[in-house]
Amino acid sequence: MKYIESVKKEGKNPVILDAGDALFESSNTIMKQNLASSKFKAQSLVKGYEVIGYEAINVGAFDLAAGYEFLKTVSDGTSIPFLSANLFDKKSGERVFDPYIIVERPPFKIGIIGVTNLLPSSVTELTMKNYLQVGKSFIETLKREADIIVMLVNADKKERGIIKKEFAEADYIVLSREIQKTRQNQAQGTGPFICSPGKQGKYLAVIDLNIVNLDSPFVDISYYKQQVKNTETRIARYKKKEPEKSFEEIYANQPNILRNIDVLRKQKQTAKDQLDRAINQSEYKLVSMSRKIGDDLDMLTFVDRVFKKENEIKGIPNLPPGKKLKSPIRSLKNN
Repeated sequence: MKYIESVKKEGKNPVILDAGDALFESSNTIMKQNLASSKFKAQSLVKGYEVIGYEAINVGAFDLAAGYEFLKTVSDGTSIPFLSANLFDKKSGERVFDPYIIVERPPFKIGIIGVTNLLPSSVTELTMKNYLQVGKSFIETLKREADIIVMLVNADKKERGIIKKEFAEADYIVLSREIQKTRQNQAQGTGPFICSPGKQGKYLAVIDLNIVNLDSPFVDISYYKQQVKNTETRIARYKKKEPEKSFEEIYANQPNILRNIDVLRKQKQTAKDQLDRAINQSEYKLVSMSRKIGDDLDMLTFVDRVFKKENEIKGIPNLPPGKKLKSPIRSLKNN
C-alpha cells in the first residue's frame, strides 16, 4: 500500500493486477479444522485488495482450494473482477467468470485476459478448455478494442516457452505459478515481455510505460540500461589501480585485456544505440515488499485485526505484544 501511494504521488495512475493463486497457499483441499479461518483470511485479502485498488484478479488453482462455490461467493461480493477465459460450468457449458476486462487510462485502453491450465481435481463442477487456444482467441478479439494487451496466466513453469510463443500477439504476459522471479537483466528477445514476481507476494513486478507511437513496438529498456551499467562497471575495474593512465599504457603488453575492453565498449555502445532507438519504452523492475518501504498505518491496523480474528476462529489466544505462547512440547519435557 505504501509503495502504491508513492507511485500515485508521482502523478501516475497504476493498473494493479494479480495473476492468480492469491487466496490460498496451495490447491490441496483445506483441512476441515482450518476451513473457516482460511476462508475468512481469503475474504479479508480481497477486501484489502479493494482498498489498494486492484483492477482484476486472475483465477488460479490455489484460489479454488475451498471449492468453486466459495470462490464464486467471494467474486460476487467484490467490486474487483475475477477473470478466467477458459473455465466453464460442466453442466450448463457457460463460462463462470469474465474472460477479460478493458481498463482505460486515457488516451489508452488496456485489455486484460485471464487464463489457467491448472484446475484442481477436487473441483468437479468446472471444466477447463485449452488455455492456449482460448487465450489466442481473445487476444484476436481485443486487438480491435484495446491498445495494449496483458495476459494473466496461471500455469506450470515448464509452459513458459509455449506460452510466449502462442501468445505472441500480446504485449505483456504475467505468470503466477512461476516460483523463480524475473530479473531486470534477463534478455527477453522478440515477442511479448513475460515476467513473474515469484511467490508469496514478496515482490511486485512493476512495468513503467512511456508510449509515443502505438504503431511502434515496446522495447524493454530495463535490460539495456542494465547492460550499460554492467559494462561501465567492468571497464572501470580495469583502470582501478592506475586511473591516471590510459588503457593502452596500463596493458601495453597484454593484448588480450585490451581486446576484452574493446568488446565491452562495443557492448555498451550497442546497448546505448538500442536505448536511443526505443520509441515506446517499457521499463521493468522488481520491488521488494520489505520493511524499507514502510507501513501504511491504516492497512497495518486492518491486517492486525484480520490476524486476531483468524486466531479467534482457530481457537488461538491473542497475546499482548512481546508475549509468546509456551510450547506444549517443552512443557511436557519439563514435567
